[in-house]
Amino acid sequence: MLGTSNSSASLAAQFGLPYNFALFINGCDPSSAYDLYRNNFQPSEQLAFPYASIAVNIFCADTEEEAIQLSKSRSLLFLRLQKEGKYSKLPSIKEAEKYDYTENDLAFIERSNRHNIIGNPEQVKAQLLAMQKRYKLDEIMAVTPTYDFKPRKHSVKLISEVMKLS
Repeated sequence: MLGTSNSSASLAAQFGLPYNFALFINGCDPSSAYDLYRNNFQPSEQLAFPYASIAVNIFCADTEEEAIQLSKSRSLLFLRLQKEGKYSKLPSIKEAEKYDYTENDLAFIERSNRHNIIGNPEQVKAQLLAMQKRYKLDEIMAVTPTYDFKPRKHSVKLISEVMKLS
């Protein structure tokens, strides 16, 4: 079950389903959702033991600076969602860089990015391993919302290569 709250974690536990916290949607700390899920898990025909996973925004590039640049499209998309209450087309990096951000906008972006994984391959690996350990995860799913397909493909390739070493 993909969820973003304690309510969805509770339902997954009640029905004995795997639970995937959608951190790419809800940037709050998922610790309480995982605790609730594990503490209330009821074995089912589908699953004998809790299975916890997470879906998180990951932007990986050859350099940290490139990864930060890739993440700018997603940041503006979520800012617009917060301000306008609806999804729009994913903006280009150029559009995101030209946007006239207020101090409140920048504070919102900083808060909404705090759980994103952004960096070069070694930085991403370290962040993923720390996330896995912190939340005791069985699986991590990458969400890489980039404006262009080529850097998204490269990001996934880099993540795959660096995590094979673990």
